[in-house]
Amino acid sequence: MAQDRYQEEPTAHMIDVEQEMFMGCSATELKYAGMISIGAWIIVLLLVFAVLDWYLILAPVIGMFLGLFTAWRVARWIGEQKRGKPHLYYIHRLEVNLFSKLRRSPFVLHEGTWALGRTDQDNGK
Repeated sequence: MAQDRYQEEPTAHMIDVEQEMFMGCSATELKYAGMISIGAWIIVLLLVFAVLDWYLILAPVIGMFLGLFTAWRVARWIGEQKRGKPHLYYIHRLEVNLFSKLRRSPFVLHEGTWALGRTDQDNGK
């Protein structure tokens, strides 16, 4: 009876994985897609409405709807791209490629081979 209880509880490798929330995307991926698409649409529409001298109050409202639609399409595309990849693959690629250029990267970024021992530069030259 004790064996059945332990098999029902989650194991350690399942606890650290962010679960899929919508169309195969995790909450972090949905958050990034939503923030970027809504922000971009609002900025673009504010500029267009200012140039055309329309009511600026409509730009954020329309931008929210267009941003949500764009986030939905991006979530669908990300879900298709993620099939067969490890968990949070694209979030890690984004952090390594984009955020490491903006701030110090928490990842070990090294291309080439690792060597053990001292080099000629460490000998006081």
